[in-house]
Amino acid sequence: MMDVTSWDRLEILITDKGEKSDTIGQVAFNAFFHQGSRADSFYECSRFSKLNGRWVFFRFVLIFGNAYSFLSR
Repeated sequence: MMDVTSWDRLEILITDKGEKSDTIGQVAFNAFFHQGSRADSFYECSRFSKLNGRWVFFRFVLIFGNAYSFLSR
């Protein structure tokens, strides 16, 4: 049986674009969770695109370095 994952907190580190007038946006964040009794986290940069006026997930990259350098690409 798999342990249940519970999401504890999302920490937004930096954003790029994603305002009402934009068509793309990026966000870097830390996600904190528990899986069973084990606490863990991961760091991700996600990209979003606006489709028919709504934000949709485009892709993600797990980062093990500097979010600021990733978002400036």
